[in-house]
Amino acid sequence: MKNFGSIWRKWDLHLHSPSTALNNQFTGKSEDEKWQLYLEKLESLSDISVLGITDYFSVKGYKKLLEFKKQGRIPKIDLILPNIELRIIPVTEISKSINLHLIISPDIVDQLDSLLFANLQFTYAGNSYLCTDSELIRFGKQFMNNPQLEDHIAYNTGIEQFKTDIYKLKEIISKNERLENNILIGLANKSTDGNSGIRESSMKATREEIYRFSDIIFSSNEKDRIYFLGQGKDSPEKIISLYDSLKPCIHGSDAHSLDKVCLPDKNRYTWIKADPSFEGLRQICFEPEGRVKIQELKPIDPPLRINSIEFDFPQDSLIDGTKFCYRGKHTVTFSPNYTCIIGGRGSGKSTLINLMHRKMKKNENSFFKEHILRDSQNNLIDIEKSILTDTSADEKYIEFLSQNEIEEFAKDYKKLTEAIFNRIIKNDENDELLNIETTLNINISKLNSEIKNLFRLLQLKKDLEITKKEYESNRKIVESLSSKEYQDISNSIISSANTYNQNQQSANIFVTLLSEIQSLANTYRVLEINNYFDSLTDSLVKSLQEITDNIDQVELDQESKKIGILEKILESEKSKLNEYLKDKGLTDENLKDISNAQLNVGRFDSLIKKQEEEIADLESKKNILDPQELVNSSVEYTRLLNEKIKPLSNFLENLKTTLVKPISLSLEYDYESSEAGLFLEFEEYFKNEIESKGGNMSHIRNNLKKADFQNITDRNKLVSEITQGKHILNKNESILSEILTIEENFLVFKTLVHKYNHTPNSFKRINVMYDNKTLENSSFGQRCTAALVILLSIGNNPIIIDEPEAHLDSLLISNYLVEIIKNTKKNRQIIFSTHNANFVINGDSDLINILEADEDNKTVISPTTIEHKIMREKLVSLEGGESAFYAREKKYGIKSVSM
Repeated sequence: MKNFGSIWRKWDLHLHSPSTALNNQFTGKSEDEKWQLYLEKLESLSDISVLGITDYFSVKGYKKLLEFKKQGRIPKIDLILPNIELRIIPVTEISKSINLHLIISPDIVDQLDSLLFANLQFTYAGNSYLCTDSELIRFGKQFMNNPQLEDHIAYNTGIEQFKTDIYKLKEIISKNERLENNILIGLANKSTDGNSGIRESSMKATREEIYRFSDIIFSSNEKDRIYFLGQGKDSPEKIISLYDSLKPCIHGSDAHSLDKVCLPDKNRYTWIKADPSFEGLRQICFEPEGRVKIQELKPIDPPLRINSIEFDFPQDSLIDGTKFCYRGKHTVTFSPNYTCIIGGRGSGKSTLINLMHRKMKKNENSFFKEHILRDSQNNLIDIEKSILTDTSADEKYIEFLSQNEIEEFAKDYKKLTEAIFNRIIKNDENDELLNIETTLNINISKLNSEIKNLFRLLQLKKDLEITKKEYESNRKIVESLSSKEYQDISNSIISSANTYNQNQQSANIFVTLLSEIQSLANTYRVLEINNYFDSLTDSLVKSLQEITDNIDQVELDQESKKIGILEKILESEKSKLNEYLKDKGLTDENLKDISNAQLNVGRFDSLIKKQEEEIADLESKKNILDPQELVNSSVEYTRLLNEKIKPLSNFLENLKTTLVKPISLSLEYDYESSEAGLFLEFEEYFKNEIESKGGNMSHIRNNLKKADFQNITDRNKLVSEITQGKHILNKNESILSEILTIEENFLVFKTLVHKYNHTPNSFKRINVMYDNKTLENSSFGQRCTAALVILLSIGNNPIIIDEPEAHLDSLLISNYLVEIIKNTKKNRQIIFSTHNANFVINGDSDLINILEADEDNKTVISPTTIEHKIMREKLVSLEGGESAFYAREKKYGIKSVSM
């Protein structure tokens, strides 16, 4: 059975049995029948783990039920604890004695007569009576003044009348270490028979002393729970000062009849997160908020979690030539809340984390790229196939932080920004940010198209100028021969060339389009229709296929042949021209020039028309994009992101303590990065021109920095800012001025600036402040603290950290970070590999996987919990282990318990 550590179980610690002395309403014709009905009732329950069998000044019912369990009855009950209910004085305002419960460790039950009952004493009519069976019978007979009274009636009478004094009880327990270490004292808090029933001011000190004596409060009242946790009108410090410790609240059925067995009033069940053991129960005193809940339904654990991971590596596995510590089969389990992996150097802690990382995020893990796994035959071992994971979390959302990676977040604001943003996006249930980002990206895409169009327009104008020059040169060559016969042949060649070129260009466009349509159809083919959008996609793909299928192949072949015929006609016309020119006595070289010129005139004439048409089209598209569209979507994106960041910042600010100053978040535009992006794209467009003129890109970049990027409106103003009004310019200033003086170049630059000023999705910076200082101006330890707090506190996906204690002060861990962990683990799975006992003990780790290397260098994994006393020695041996246990007791004012 897999061990997931301390888990939520339902406990009923106030349950009477058919042996109870007072108010016994259990039905049955005989004692045996009463017990059989009682056992059947308990066996019908499916979700009760621990019972506290309650008797007045006795453990008879507990012992009897325990015997039945040893015989195989109530198999679903994990643990039975004895609960001795005492009546103590003073009395409440309605003259009822106060109920006190002693929940006893099974380890000392057989010694209770000598340790406890024989030391409890009550004086009546000048005689003293002990709390033993014979003495209680004697007391009952004396009280009823009837020596002939039946023993069982006398016993019950003695129980009803026997009261103990709080100070005497405290003295008995405190003087015996075995008693003190094996009893938890529960106090009823009702106004009728509980401590809150003491109202007279003259009894206030006694009332406080009784609270101080108790470990646990029996109350389902939410106001009591809040108060004794120090979350009400009195602070935790005040509660500890008044009553020695914070107090957990529990509730039981207080069943005196079958119909009430394990059925508390209003279904207020007690749920305790612990092993079903006395030590498990003790943990609610150390963690009175996190370890116990009073509610109908089982508390919900984080839904996204890794349950377990199984390794099955060959027995001859080697890593870097040495025996691999996880060779063979291993299973590692994880608490849904908080797991600590501990062990000495070489025990395999970091290797375990890296194996998980490699399995779940292969491309991120670098450890197994540097350290190769092979078998004894030198064959590579497939790591992924050797690992099986059981997880309810999407593996892409599981977060791994390797050794010293916290440092990287502390140093790199971009990495920390991305981590925070990813958490915001994951929790953005309505995809508000993604939707506005889509709009933003559409506007950026339009802007990119405009920039490309402007640059294309600039290139086309240059190309047109060159084409016209080429056309004019070739035209003059052609016109150098002016006979009519030559002109006829020339015109025929030009006509044939135009016809051929037009058809060939159109054919090329068609072939390209057809290829792209076929590629689209293949790419988006729907294999299985699962929803409406699949159906639409399938319909579009079929329409594309239908277009290609309906092409008349016969007609297409005929038209292709016509192009071939046109090519032959053109070649024929060129041959005629060559024959004509040969007859005129021209050399072969001149023949080639004139023949080429004749063809070029037609080709350049067509090209000029095409370039002029494209220029006209691009000119018509200039400045039609409304720049305000990008501004609006940028402003909305920034507003929405700020809205998402604010509650996170408020939450972090409220985590401040005397040790740690407030951490806050704010959104800034990363102008430094956007400027770098601007220069890079400017270089892509103008690098060739700059370098062809002998310019230096580094110097060009420095000159551009002189411009006011928030106010690019006018060419002359921009050039003036760059040159700073100088008349004599250096080479790079001159080149830059020359480039930006051209209208299209200026528009390209202006549009680039507009884009890089309004792209918050790419250039956001979530600025982290520590004590109102930026992280850059904080100490390295403060940076690491802030980074770890943010990474832990924000998000609900599983997070795995290898040695988070690096660069953190131990006092900071024990007094601050552990509280963050305890709060975070309620809603998020945390897995730490650590040497630090404070993370394990004071962080209240729900599962501790102890790793040790055996004599053959194979890792042995021992899962345990804090409450598991047999394994506690290994926890104490951790760095700061003993002091961590001590700090845990001291923090909550708990009386020390021997290790």
